[in-house]
Amino acid sequence: MSGAPDREAVFPTRQSLGIMKAKLKGAETGHSLLKRKSEALTKYVLREAWNRICDSEVRSPDLSPKNDADEGIALQKR
Repeated sequence: MSGAPDREAVFPTRQSLGIMKAKLKGAETGHSLLKRKSEALTKYVLREAWNRICDSEVRSPDLSPKNDADEGIALQKR
């Protein structure tokens, strides 16, 4: 290798400049779409995990953390 950065060999014409600009714009658009997709999938996975945690707390209230204020109210009602 010559140590030069990876570049595409093009002739310096106006037409090739337009082609390269279009390729760059397409690459930027594709990158932003992939980033948005990744963020949406991450949000979805976190939301599903949160829903599973909330559902398990509703089904088994004995395992949910108790609040001191709730215990105080329960003692007053006795």
